[in-house]
Amino acid sequence: MKNRYLFILLAVGLLTLLQLFKSFNQFDGEEGLNQAELIDQPQISHLSKEETVVPSDHGIQNKIMQEGELSALNPEHLKNSSSDKDPEPEPLLSSYANTSSSKTAWCILDKKSTSKFFHFPHALQTLSLCWSWFQTQKEATDKCGLYFREKIGGFSGERDWRQNLLKVMGCQYTYLKPPESDLFYHPPKKEVNERRYFWKPEDAAALRARLLSISANQISPSALHIGLVDRKKTRRILNIDTIEASIRKEYPTAVLEMTTMEALSPIEQFRFWSRQDLVVIGHGAGMASMIFLKHNSSIVEIFPPHYYLKGFWKLGKSMGVRNYGYFNNVTDPEADHKENTRYFAQRVANRAVDLEPPMEAIMDLVRQAVSEGPSTR
Repeated sequence: MKNRYLFILLAVGLLTLLQLFKSFNQFDGEEGLNQAELIDQPQISHLSKEETVVPSDHGIQNKIMQEGELSALNPEHLKNSSSDKDPEPEPLLSSYANTSSSKTAWCILDKKSTSKFFHFPHALQTLSLCWSWFQTQKEATDKCGLYFREKIGGFSGERDWRQNLLKVMGCQYTYLKPPESDLFYHPPKKEVNERRYFWKPEDAAALRARLLSISANQISPSALHIGLVDRKKTRRILNIDTIEASIRKEYPTAVLEMTTMEALSPIEQFRFWSRQDLVVIGHGAGMASMIFLKHNSSIVEIFPPHYYLKGFWKLGKSMGVRNYGYFNNVTDPEADHKENTRYFAQRVANRAVDLEPPMEAIMDLVRQAVSEGPSTR
C-alpha cells in the first residue's frame, strides 16, 4: 500500500514539473519558427444585437456567435472565478457608457487571444497586435481600449509595465461589455503564440512617436547613442565595466548610458530605450521595452551558455530593428539548446548563471552593428 501511494505522489510530481516546463517554454518558443509574413490588415467589424462577427486570421471570419458568448464577466464574476487564482484589481471603468458620437476600437482579451497575460513579455505578444489593429481604425475613431472578456491576470498598479504601456497607447480598459455598435478585434491565438508582434514597422514607429509626444526626452540627433543594460540578480554581465570602457575608447563622441531595468520605472525604461541607437544587454524579459527603439536600431544580445532562444528577434524583425547575438562560440545554438534543456532543472540552471563574454567578441558585434546602421553617423 505504501508503495502504491509513493508511486502516485511521484507521478503527480512529474506531471507538475512537466506542466511547469511547458509554461516556461511557451514564452521562449522554438527557434525554428519563421517570421510570419505580412498579410492584409483586418477590416472593421461591428457587433450587432443579434450576432457577433469574430475577426480571425487578420480578417473577418464567417463565424457567427450568439450574443451571450461575447458577454463580459463582471467584476463579481471575476472574483468568484476558480480558473485563475491571480486576483483582478478594480476595473478602471466601474461602468462604461459611450456618450459621444464616435465609436471606440476595442481589442478583446481572453484566454484565446492571450498567453500568460500576467507576465509582461507574454502580454506584449498580444498588445502589439492590438496596437497594430488600432492603427487601421484611425479613420473611424481615435479611441481605443482593451476589453477583458475573461479573467486573465489584471493590472497591479503604477509600476505595472503593461499598465504603463496602455497609458502610452492612450487607451482605456474595462471588464464590462462595451456597446455592440463599437469596433472589435480578437487577436488570433496562432499569431500570439508565434510572436508575430507588430504587423509592420510603421506601427512600432507610431507607438514610439506617442511616447515622445507625451514624455520629455533629451536626444541629440547627431550623436550615436549606446545603452548598456545589466541585471541585479541572475545573468549579470560581470565584465560590463570593461565593455563600457572599450566602447567609450572606440566611440569617444557617443552618448553612453549604463543602467539596469530594475532601477527604472516602466516609463523610464521606455524613455531609455527610445534614446538608443544600439543596446548591449543580456538575454531576459527586460528586452520587452525594445518596442520603443527607433527604426534601424540594433541590439547585441548576450545569451547564457546552453540557453539560446531568440523570441525577441522576431519582435526586432517586426519593428525593423537588427538583432545580433553572442552564442558562446557555439556553432549550432539551436541544437545545443535542445540538448541541454531537456529537463526543467537544466533550463532553470542555464538561465541563472552570470555572464562574462569575451570583451573583444562583444566589441566585434558592436562594430558590426554600428557599421550596418544608418550611414549618417
